[in-house]
Amino acid sequence: MAFLVKNKPEPDLKIDDKCKPFCYDSIMKKITIVLIIVFGIAILLLTILLTPKQNEQQNPLAVSTPGEAAVRHAKEMTVAGYHIDPNTVEAIQQVEINDIVLVLVQYSAHRIEGEAELCEMVLEIEKKPLHQWKAKGGSGLCHEFSDPVNTVPISIVSSYGTTTLLKRGYSTAFGYLRNYQITKIVVIWDDGLEQEASISDRTYLAARKGGFHVEKIETYNDLGEMIFETHYPNAEESNP
Repeated sequence: MAFLVKNKPEPDLKIDDKCKPFCYDSIMKKITIVLIIVFGIAILLLTILLTPKQNEQQNPLAVSTPGEAAVRHAKEMTVAGYHIDPNTVEAIQQVEINDIVLVLVQYSAHRIEGEAELCEMVLEIEKKPLHQWKAKGGSGLCHEFSDPVNTVPISIVSSYGTTTLLKRGYSTAFGYLRNYQITKIVVIWDDGLEQEASISDRTYLAARKGGFHVEKIETYNDLGEMIFETHYPNAEESNP
């Protein structure tokens, strides 16, 4: 007599039940890796953002604009026989020549034995790494605020600078307008070029590439009438 023996069915094991320990560890590893990557990216971005600020602190003369560099340099200057009032230093106008920026600054300076005078100076500002600027130097002239004896309606300074070792990089003519009626200034250079100067806050500035000397300066009013003309340099206001 034969007996049919039925095997007891095994319980169904769901895939999820088999995977639970393994899947949990795998998910946690993935989460950990993602967090590490995000943390690393955050540190990298923070380092990039803080680097310019650290460099600026290490180099206090490096600033973000040519005007700021010129003002800071003028405030820290020491001029023989003068004491510069740092609260009066102001960048009036600027022009870019070759790889530098020329900034005209104005300030008040007190003679050690005398009264206060008004000064204009054009400073060379060069670009440094990380979008910073630094002043190299410049030239200028001081004069009395009000001089009834002086009949010349403008002050005149001419200078030049080098952007290469042996070649003059630029030439300038600048100064102060004593006469309120002057609204136009024409600088005539020794090569015959006639250049109209930029006027701002009673200062004027003309700059060009190359090494040239000022031959003559003409001033006009708003009607186009000539107020004053002079050949340059003269004994009173030459700037060798």
